[in-house]
Amino acid sequence: MIKHTMAAISVAMLAMGVAHAQESKVNLKNAAQIQAGGANNKQEMNVGNVKGKGSSNVTLENAAQIQAGGANNKQTMDMGSVQGDGKSNVQAKNVAQIQAGGANNKQTMTMGKVTGGGTSNVNAQNVAQIQAGGANNKQDMNVGNVSK
Repeated sequence: MIKHTMAAISVAMLAMGVAHAQESKVNLKNAAQIQAGGANNKQEMNVGNVKGKGSSNVTLENAAQIQAGGANNKQTMDMGSVQGDGKSNVQAKNVAQIQAGGANNKQTMTMGKVTGGGTSNVNAQNVAQIQAGGANNKQDMNVGNVSK
């Protein structure tokens, strides 16, 4: 009896679209975020975050984000994030983002981000972004992003 009741509940939830659960599978390895000196600098790393019914499968490897000094610099790394019911599959490998000094510089690295629906399948290798000093510089790296 309980078995039949549970089966009926599962079928009802499936019909309502509730059965598809969100899932995030991340295997990070060495990762890092380093800031040395400076003022008002910001670093943000999002790996395999899922909002909604989607799924994310990320393997990163060594990663990094480094800022050394400077002021008002920002680094953002977004890997395999899913908003909605999409799927993201990212493997990266060594990755990196480096800023050394300067002011008001910005680096953004986004791989396999899925917004809405759809599927992203990224396989990067060494990847990198480097900025050394200066002011008001901007680097954006977008790889395999899907927006519906």
